[in-house]
Amino acid sequence: MKLAIRGKILAGMFAVVAVFAACGGFSMFQAQSVAGKARSFIEDDWAATDLIMETRITLGEVAKTVTAPPADLDAEGYIRETRQALAQIEEAFRASVLDAETVEEINHLLERSAAYLVEPLSTYAEPMDRMEAADASAEAVMDAIGPLGSIELARILSTATMTFNDVLISGDLEEFVRFDEAASAMEEHPDYETFREPFLRYRASAEAVFDAAMELDEARGIFLSSADTLDQTLEEFEERFAATVVEPEKADILARLASIVWVLLGAILVAAVIGLLIGYFLARSIARPMARTV
Repeated sequence: MKLAIRGKILAGMFAVVAVFAACGGFSMFQAQSVAGKARSFIEDDWAATDLIMETRITLGEVAKTVTAPPADLDAEGYIRETRQALAQIEEAFRASVLDAETVEEINHLLERSAAYLVEPLSTYAEPMDRMEAADASAEAVMDAIGPLGSIELARILSTATMTFNDVLISGDLEEFVRFDEAASAMEEHPDYETFREPFLRYRASAEAVFDAAMELDEARGIFLSSADTLDQTLEEFEERFAATVVEPEKADILARLASIVWVLLGAILVAAVIGLLIGYFLARSIARPMARTV
């Protein structure tokens, strides 16, 4: 009898050990698998997503500088540093887990944006420089019309001069129409021949301001269009990569972690049942002899 009880207890203990050993082995296998997938997820998938996001941020910062460069901007140095940064981003994309076709398309757009940022940054100060020359020529016209004592001419000249000053502030190229109207009014003035020579120089200088402003606006537009195309492409790739790679990988990792938890809970439950059975047999083996002696 005692041997039978001892055998049942030992069998129960061995069963508990076997259950925990099996569950531990399975959990160890799953843990190693999860660790590998998590490492790949962080080093490859998440890194690629982060690279796309950082590229979009960098692109936005460059677009702000192109659109509204600071007064003390070292254009040459900024262009050099930005192109180097974009080249490094290209290398990072080549080393990423993104497919070759995607990398080729992104890098092509990066190279195009890097090329298009040169013109608006290298010429951003030119309209201002030309405006200073035009302001100086306006003073020569004012000196010429001064002896005429014409308030009307002074007012028209002031209106014309304000247009090419305003275009650099507002960027509204319609200011050229207002300038042309004011300049035509001065040319039609009865005393035009009196100030004709300085006025022609003034008009040429003012038109040079508008020409520079229009060329700069066009160069900025070309860059911003290229940058916008790149940003939209990156956004599409980011969403596609998240839907087809990142989210499935994350779901798989979470599922494997959940399986480990459920296996451990099952092992605890089995061990508890075996423990109850052992307790039951022990209690029964003790209670029966005591019942016979009563």
